[in-house]
Amino acid sequence: MALHEIAPPYAEMLGIYLHDHEALCAQEKSLFGCDHAAIGAWLLKSLGIPEDLAILVAQSHDGNEAIKTSLLCLQLSGSIADAWLSPTPQKCFGELVTHHPALEPKLLANLLDHLQTKLPPIAQLFNLIMPLCSTVRSY
Repeated sequence: MALHEIAPPYAEMLGIYLHDHEALCAQEKSLFGCDHAAIGAWLLKSLGIPEDLAILVAQSHDGNEAIKTSLLCLQLSGSIADAWLSPTPQKCFGELVTHHPALEPKLLANLLDHLQTKLPPIAQLFNLIMPLCSTVRSY
């Protein structure tokens, strides 16, 4: 959202690279000198958010095999949000499972069921429409 505010064409770029996160990051680095993970970390630090969280955001694109649970949760949160907001959530959730082999589809389904019950007040606050679990489960 911050990139969209300072560079309105960013929304168009997001549409182009919706299913190619690496290409999106490369394009961001080309245009801004860094990707949205670095910008997010800077923004969190600027807002006084604890440094540990800012570091996790900055590292959220690292391909470290020995990934910490907290970093995995952060990475998945972005991927889940992207899928939920996508016009093709089934495809995005399928890609999510493919890119995170340790994430079993049943585990993801259970997580989404849990989120479906916990997020309505937050979704309402931001005027978001959450997809039904039946839509998500068809991946």
